[in-house]
Amino acid sequence: MVMKKMLLIPLLFAGFAAIQAQEADPVLLTVGKSEIRKSEFERIYRKNNPKGSANETSVDDYLGLFINFKLKVNEAMAEGLDTSQSFVTELKGYREQLAKPYLTDNEVTDHLIKEAFDRSQYDLVVSHMLVKLDRYPKPEDTLAAYKKAMQLYQRISGGKETFDQVASSVAADPNGPIIREDMTFTALSLVYNFETAAYNANVGEVTKPVRTRFGYHVILVREKRPALGQVKVAHILISVPKGAPKAVEDGAKMKIDEAYAKLKDGADFADLAREYSSDRNSAERGGNLPWFRTGRMVSEFEDATAKLAEIGDYSAPFRTNYGWHVIKLLDRKGVSDFETMLPELKEKISRDERSKISTHSRVAQIQQEYGFKENTKTIAPFRKLADQSIYEKKWNRDRANGLSEVMFTLGKQEYTQSDFADFIEQNQRMGPKNMQPADFINVLYHDFVEFSCLAYEDARLEQKYPEFRDLVNEYHDGILLFEMMDKKVWSRAVKDTSGLEAFYQEHKNDYMWGERADIEVYECSDKAGAENLRKILLKGEKKGIASSAAVEKANATIANSVLLKEKGKFQKDENGYMDRVAWSAGLSGNIEKGGKVYIVRVLGIDPPQPKSLKEAKGLVTAAYQDYLEKQWIEELKAKYPVTVHREVLKSVQ
Repeated sequence: MVMKKMLLIPLLFAGFAAIQAQEADPVLLTVGKSEIRKSEFERIYRKNNPKGSANETSVDDYLGLFINFKLKVNEAMAEGLDTSQSFVTELKGYREQLAKPYLTDNEVTDHLIKEAFDRSQYDLVVSHMLVKLDRYPKPEDTLAAYKKAMQLYQRISGGKETFDQVASSVAADPNGPIIREDMTFTALSLVYNFETAAYNANVGEVTKPVRTRFGYHVILVREKRPALGQVKVAHILISVPKGAPKAVEDGAKMKIDEAYAKLKDGADFADLAREYSSDRNSAERGGNLPWFRTGRMVSEFEDATAKLAEIGDYSAPFRTNYGWHVIKLLDRKGVSDFETMLPELKEKISRDERSKISTHSRVAQIQQEYGFKENTKTIAPFRKLADQSIYEKKWNRDRANGLSEVMFTLGKQEYTQSDFADFIEQNQRMGPKNMQPADFINVLYHDFVEFSCLAYEDARLEQKYPEFRDLVNEYHDGILLFEMMDKKVWSRAVKDTSGLEAFYQEHKNDYMWGERADIEVYECSDKAGAENLRKILLKGEKKGIASSAAVEKANATIANSVLLKEKGKFQKDENGYMDRVAWSAGLSGNIEKGGKVYIVRVLGIDPPQPKSLKEAKGLVTAAYQDYLEKQWIEELKAKYPVTVHREVLKSVQ
């Protein structure tokens, strides 16, 4: 008996907790068989009606809208719209977007954004030597490249040789194993490891070897200067072909010096660009180039631009790989503030390799939270089974038949060799250059672990995060609402032409024209033209001369002096001329406006009358849609009885 009582106690506590939860969040209303609790209504009400807002709707008024909304969603579910492939696909897409912030480490992302913004305030001028390496090299090749890069660093750090001396001695061959490069760059324009090493170094400092996917870099930071921002310049270019003889080089230098001398004597830069520049596209625009920022031009060009302090300043001649230039600063936009740059920074980081840092950090958090345990020995059989067929997308998971050991666990979920075999078959692809298929298995296993961790967490988002669950539900119901409204109201009102016509006939007196004047407005170049036209119109009234004939006759007398400006039926407030015209048939006096003279001819006055369906179609269609919706809601209320618990409604905040 004691044991039975002990077993019964937890059940009683569980039942008591459930009763407490229901009391804290009672049912506010029922729509058919659906129960809507106070918390759901209160959350949606406050989301759409913040306290103190100018357009805040009362609880009672909003309840009516909410009930109509739930009626429509109920009907959509009853019709099975939530099971259609189009609905499932659309909701899945929205949910994936909503889930992204939960599947990355937002603190890491925020740090990366702030870091990128801080770095973007400066441009770096650097030189580096790169010991090239395949992206997925053999261990022995990696070690050899690292040792070679360390030797370069040690030669410089020992103080016996400068960076330039070492670079000149080893990087003569641009296609060799070591290359030397000079560049100017800013944040988010190079690979992250390179960027970080350079921004963390002092000016004049040479970094220890830095690993990127290209190999090992030894970097010299030559200059750190305020960011160029966005600039617009004009240039004069005297091009020099690559490998040109000395005579061509000298001739180009002489020509740029000649243009520069004229510029200093006060000649117009744009005129000189049209006369001298080899860049004919920009020369036609006075040498003007499109806006650019750091990293878009060769470093010598950007360096010269950075030295121009004021708008209108121009440089001395300087040489690039393209030839000789003189540039003039036309405009400059500084680096934007953080809030302005934030969307751009987020977008760039989401596409940059550093976004993986946030993902890797989130995966590590998931593994810690759910007690990730793995058995790395289970990878070995797959390395033996891997061959070139993986790169040809011909590897079949049946090769792994019989392999069923657990590779790792997350919480109580086991991930087996069979699961990994399925993953390989679905994700096999061309592997990295020079990587053996057996080594590529390690890459796929890493991807499998990461994919599984994120999928495991993704499947629990609704359970862990009520705000996420609520938002997904809002999208769920919103999509259904749109589909039902389109089906029952919007598209129906457009397609049901006979129903629209019948509705119009019943309500056409709701769409009335006021009293309208049938008018013609003539524009005359001067008073003489106006008086000439007036005579023609007065003489022609009894003979019924058409407006086009009157204009033609007037222009035959005084060439191109008259134009029929406007013609039609207008209410008093619909035409700017009618407030200066007698509301009766006849000709107006001269109306002078903007250097022209206007005459209004009133042909007649139409009494109030209903607009035609064509004239009022927009208004009639909108009203017909309202009619269809109200009619439909009444049908839904009969189908899904609504009960409101008023005592609960009074407690809504």
